[in-house]
Amino acid sequence: MISVESPEQQEECVRIIYNELAPRFNEFGSTVLHEQIQPVVQHALDSSTKEVDENQIGGPDGRRFQFTDTNLGVTPPRISDIRAHSRSHSDDGQKKDAVIVDFKVSYLGDCNLQVRLLGIRGGVRDVQIEGRARLVMTPTLGTLPFVGGFQLCFLDEPKIDFDMEGLANICDWPGLRRKVRKEILEDTAKRCVYPNRISIGMGVAQADVRLVKGFNPEGVLFVRVVRASDLPKKGGFRSLINQDKPDTYIKVSLGAMHHLTSVVKNDCNPEWPIEQWAEFPLETMEGHYVILKAYDEDSLSRDEFLGRSALTVKDILLEPSVTTSFIGDESEKSKYDEVSGDVTIEARWMPFFPEGPHESILPNQGSVAYCSVFIYSVNNLIENLNLASLESGLPTTRLVIAYGEKKFKSSWEKNDPHPRYETGGHFLLKYHEIEDSGVVTVSIVTKDDVVMSEVSLPIQAMIHEPLRKKMVQIEPDLKPHLTMTLSADVKFLRM
Repeated sequence: MISVESPEQQEECVRIIYNELAPRFNEFGSTVLHEQIQPVVQHALDSSTKEVDENQIGGPDGRRFQFTDTNLGVTPPRISDIRAHSRSHSDDGQKKDAVIVDFKVSYLGDCNLQVRLLGIRGGVRDVQIEGRARLVMTPTLGTLPFVGGFQLCFLDEPKIDFDMEGLANICDWPGLRRKVRKEILEDTAKRCVYPNRISIGMGVAQADVRLVKGFNPEGVLFVRVVRASDLPKKGGFRSLINQDKPDTYIKVSLGAMHHLTSVVKNDCNPEWPIEQWAEFPLETMEGHYVILKAYDEDSLSRDEFLGRSALTVKDILLEPSVTTSFIGDESEKSKYDEVSGDVTIEARWMPFFPEGPHESILPNQGSVAYCSVFIYSVNNLIENLNLASLESGLPTTRLVIAYGEKKFKSSWEKNDPHPRYETGGHFLLKYHEIEDSGVVTVSIVTKDDVVMSEVSLPIQAMIHEPLRKKMVQIEPDLKPHLTMTLSADVKFLRM
């Protein structure tokens, strides 16, 4: 037994736990590499080599990428800068208490991953992962095991790097290494960068799985870029025709959520219209950073990086506006000789009303409400299941929750006529979308993109009659036994 009283003892404690669980981590890691990472790398490889003659790479199978051996090693990640805070509020008659632990994680592991590409065997070594992470234990309970489940995510996009031994010539193909890394980062962001997360339920009956696996924000953070100043000039020939100033736009990010401002042409001191607000739903303001990256738009080549700045959510809410300086970023390349300039932003926090529409809601350019849909399960996808249906194969399906162009997709539920999807979707609504006859659709889709059944949820109906873990018939006339259990509601912002 070891007591934890110092950073050194803390690291030793993590090492002991990791060593005991290493075989399970290897099993889990192998599944992730084969089922998630391998398809991502394959997609990057296919798109990067589509112009290459198949005869030069050994025929149609030459592009195939495969992990042949996966050993994640025994070196544990380093955990540091641990900070804990709580969240406690009540909604829909349910307490939504949670214990939140934020920490920095750094993995410089001794993993040994063997791969095959173009008939060449090689290895992936020196995998490095670094970032800020969050563990949420929610909801808290009055009986063992005291929490209903766990959520784990990165708070910002992590830094990921690796080396590929034995494949040096292949990795020198133009853009291949960069594209593989980019697609892995994008896939990671979709899976486990806030607000996306990995959720694990404890199977406790009194814990609503929506609180464990759903996204349950308390309000929305609005951020507006007011202006930038003293940005660098391009110099050279452009200065002779007065076109040496950047065509600037700013990417505003919080976790995996992003917003792009409009482009201000040929200006070292650009200003942006008052109606351009970024909107970020948040469960708590603690622990989050708003990251600002400025770019010079280039219609003929890659946009040039101008600078980066990061501010905590609490810092930007202290004053009506905040000005901060741009700094460099080692992950960004630029033709500019140096980074210079400042950026000024405004922010406001809009919590939800505990109940229904409020008379203070007025038409404006931004969102005024938040729609949340969570699907627990579907029953009887195949009615009167018999031997014939078993021989033809049970359905493999997933959910697609859509409103307008925004879609949320569940994982695939294989060979199950009664799938437990336990997934949700959320949408910010503008004033006219509340007044109009907007509809959220929930589709049950097969791997052949065939829609087996579909449920329509009108926005107005969710406002006036929220659904609380209710079982509904999907097609009461044609398939009376086909049901879906779901929760759906609309909450308004305190403007």
